[in-house]
Amino acid sequence: MKKRSWILWVLILKLFQNTLEREIKLVGTGAYTRQSSGLWLRPADTGSGIIFSHDGEAVKAGIENAEYSGPEMKTTILKNSYTIICPEHLLAALFLAGVTNAEIELEGREEDEIHDDGMDDSVDDSGRIREFEIPMFNGSAYLFYEAILSANIVPSLDEDYRPKRVEKAYRIKEPFEVKHDGRSITAMPLDGYSPKDFFRLYTEIDYDNPAIGRQAAELNISDLDNNTLDNLLSSRTFCFEEDLIELEKREPGIIDMAKRHLIVIDSEGNTPKKMEKLRYNEAVLHKTVDLLGDLSLLGYPIIGELRAIKPGHGINQDFAMALYREAHKENGKAELIYID
Repeated sequence: MKKRSWILWVLILKLFQNTLEREIKLVGTGAYTRQSSGLWLRPADTGSGIIFSHDGEAVKAGIENAEYSGPEMKTTILKNSYTIICPEHLLAALFLAGVTNAEIELEGREEDEIHDDGMDDSVDDSGRIREFEIPMFNGSAYLFYEAILSANIVPSLDEDYRPKRVEKAYRIKEPFEVKHDGRSITAMPLDGYSPKDFFRLYTEIDYDNPAIGRQAAELNISDLDNNTLDNLLSSRTFCFEEDLIELEKREPGIIDMAKRHLIVIDSEGNTPKKMEKLRYNEAVLHKTVDLLGDLSLLGYPIIGELRAIKPGHGINQDFAMALYREAHKENGKAELIYID
């Protein structure tokens, strides 16, 4: 993996806005649609945030436009005439690279690739593509991160051509918790925070499967060393064979998709012969990556400490919305502060 430059590291720690110096294209296969999927990562104006676009229509990667598709499988961004599925690994890579402003132009299937039987839900009545899937690649955020670095990360500038700070942050003032179905995410204040210590995250999972069992990761997200960052970005999506059998009844072809893109684990903890096994703590690290991608939909950094027990896309987004609401109500347990 390419090492981040000292300058870039300082920019991230000081909470500056960053964008890309040049555009870059990525092409892969969507895990759910099983179709070729392409996108352009492009520079964006200061303060614009992360924006998805297609055919002149834009949608912000914001919590107000997000939902999850159960059971805890993927994140979806919705806007008017189109949807974007599985953006979480790309969003996590942008977050971990410190990119705050970028345009992601989506390319769908060509017209001759679209079924003409009238049964394809990814196009509307006019034939316009209205569902896009971010490529799955190997089920991790690694390739997205490498592409982002190759486009060169540069500071976003203000009107005087000086590096522009991130303007706001969500600060946890009092503890609060979101929980359901045995899952929980608890937010706690972080006293005496600094540029090197403003966002701590503890993630814990526990599966009744010998390949995973109980795993935990405690990270200072604001000061990750290169080895930890590499392990996070390289952690791959995993799933269980018994869950896939049930999902296959509702989404035909999902088993084939999973075996091509994900780590599939049976009830005895085994994986298919030609498939790599999970590495040490890889499962909990990937759940951490998913959580970071979902939290990035808030649009601003978090100042505080989070404790996530058995996180998944559903509770991740429920928590993000709860934090948003706490920060926007009178006497809430969080606040949206301006950064000097």
